[in-house]
Amino acid sequence: SCHIFKYITYNLVNVENLSHAVELNSAVHSIYEAVELHTFSRKVQLNGCIALSNILRSVPSLSIGLASNEVLATLSSSLQQYQKDEAVILGVLSVLVTILSLETHSILSVELQSLLERVSVVMETFMDNLQIQQYSLSFLTLALVEVAPQVDESTMKILVKLVLVTMTTHETRPDIIVWGCKAISQMAPHKLIVDKAIAENMTDHLLAALSLHPTSSGVQTWGSYALYQLTCYNSSLLPLVKDSDCLEHREASLPHLNEEARTYVEQLAKLATL
Repeated sequence: SCHIFKYITYNLVNVENLSHAVELNSAVHSIYEAVELHTFSRKVQLNGCIALSNILRSVPSLSIGLASNEVLATLSSSLQQYQKDEAVILGVLSVLVTILSLETHSILSVELQSLLERVSVVMETFMDNLQIQQYSLSFLTLALVEVAPQVDESTMKILVKLVLVTMTTHETRPDIIVWGCKAISQMAPHKLIVDKAIAENMTDHLLAALSLHPTSSGVQTWGSYALYQLTCYNSSLLPLVKDSDCLEHREASLPHLNEEARTYVEQLAKLATL
């Protein structure tokens, strides 16, 4: 209907005005219902997802009603149906990241695991697309907060491989590297971390990122944190970290790092002395 498409067309949505409207909540649900109903309409999928993302970022409380397995299943289907369409994929990923970043999502564990597989396909297909990689890494990080230990081993192996490939492909981009480090830090609790070859490969990529971006507080913060997480779950990695001279270089840069980065570097150094 005209009422629904009035809200779906994202470039006509005035979020500032809508935030004071009584019908804002019903507008969000109308947009979602349109996305759910018109699965074969690219226009509805694209504009609907972008409108949802814009509104939820401006009025976070509205995400409560969309944090459900039913909604995630709908978005998962959109990812599958439009898996070659970069614009639609970006729209869907944006909604997913917005919902997960605003809401606690422990109840969503079943659907999140299915979405991890969908997103892995997206990452592999669009490896050169910076926006898709960043949104995908953001989604992985947020989803793995809740479900990392439950993800099956074959899926986690694929995810680890894709995160490391992304970090190598876009190694000169600190923004991508930061999200890669965040994703790795959330993978640490998985049983796969005891696999020597995989764990050492993850460690090598983190050490390379820290070495390549010595002046990036973001990379230094999250690279150090990811290393700390990996070594906490697999102490056999500590000799690899020590042999790399990573700690010496990081400690030398402490005065130039922000407080959070200094904290993680110091924690890693303490762990290495045990």
